[in-house]
Amino acid sequence: METTMKLAIETYANLTNRTFNEVAEQMQTSKVIQESIMKLMFCVA
Repeated sequence: METTMKLAIETYANLTNRTFNEVAEQMQTSKVIQESIMKLMFCVA
């Protein structure tokens, strides 16, 4: 996984009080989480 995506997932996990693995797992099925991660990637980059 690329660094920008890792940072976005970590940020999202921190903001939602979840673990990195929880978010990474839920990202596979949730369009809302996917969109949020994509937005965060643009903020982090």
